[in-house]
Amino acid sequence: MKCFPFQSTYDKVPTVGESHAHIMNLLPCDLDMRISSPDGLYNNHFDVASNLNSVVYDLEKGTYELEVRVGAACPTLNKMKKITFDAKDEIVRQL
Repeated sequence: MKCFPFQSTYDKVPTVGESHAHIMNLLPCDLDMRISSPDGLYNNHFDVASNLNSVVYDLEKGTYELEVRVGAACPTLNKMKKITFDAKDEIVRQL
């Protein structure tokens, strides 16, 4: 089996036709996350603990909305933020 150059940094290497979203939480509080598609066919809710990260696998090509919420005790000005992103289906290549 040929070793893919990113296997040392990717837990699961994206295949053609899928994307992964890597969520990094640098805040001193937990995040309440939701990724959804405009058509409602994809709706994934998950939490990311303080100073940890999470990877969402197997996203199909398309536009998604990421909604991030923090609790009232979190020392941030904004308690909720929505971000739109496009998942691509390109081949991951070494730079």
